[in-house]
Amino acid sequence: MDTISTIFVTAFINVFITGFVSSVVFFRYQKRIEETMAKSLFEYETKFSRNHEKKVETLEELFQKYSDFRIKFNRYLFDGEKSIRELKDDKREIAEIQIEDIQSYFRSHRIFIDVDIATKLDTVFNNSSRLFLFAGMLSFLPEDDFSSTASAILHFLIEKSVELKGFDTGADGYPIFDNSVFVNGVIGLVSDYSKTIEKIYRDSAK
Repeated sequence: MDTISTIFVTAFINVFITGFVSSVVFFRYQKRIEETMAKSLFEYETKFSRNHEKKVETLEELFQKYSDFRIKFNRYLFDGEKSIRELKDDKREIAEIQIEDIQSYFRSHRIFIDVDIATKLDTVFNNSSRLFLFAGMLSFLPEDDFSSTASAILHFLIEKSVELKGFDTGADGYPIFDNSVFVNGVIGLVSDYSKTIEKIYRDSAK
C-alpha cells in the first residue's frame, strides 16, 4: 500500500472511531438526561399528588367540622329566638369548643391550601367567630342599656363586612336591633358559609 493510500485509510479509521466514540458518549449522555428528567417528573407528579390529596383531605375535614359547628350554633341560637337574653351557657360552651377547634385545625393545615382559598376561608371563619362572640355578648347586656349597645355591636359587625341585613336604621345611622331579624339572619349567614366551604371542597376534589 503506497503512502497516500495509508494516509487515507488511517484518516478514515480515525474519523470512524472518533464518530463512533462520540455517538456512544452522546447516547449514554442523552440516556442519562432522559432518566434524570423522568425521575424529576415522577417526583414532581408524586409530590403534586400527595399535596392535592392533603388539600382535599383538609378541606373535607374543615367542611365536616363547620357543619358540626353550624348545628351546635343553631341549637344555641334557637333558645334566643324570642329573646337573645335567653341563650343558654351550656349550649354556648359546646359551640365555642367547636369554633375553636375549627380555627386551630385551619391554622395548622392552611399550608396545604391555595392562598386564594385560604383567604376566603379566613373570612368565613373570622366572621363566624365574630357572630358567635357577639351573640354571647348580647345575652349578657344589661336591660337598661341593651338597645344602644346592641345597635353598636350590629354596626361593628356590618362594618367588618359581616353581611347581616334586614335591620331598620336609627337616627344615629346605626341599625336598630331586632331579635328575630338577628337570630334568623345569623342562622342564614352561617348556612351560606357552610355552602361556601362545601363548594370549595367539591371544586377542589374534582
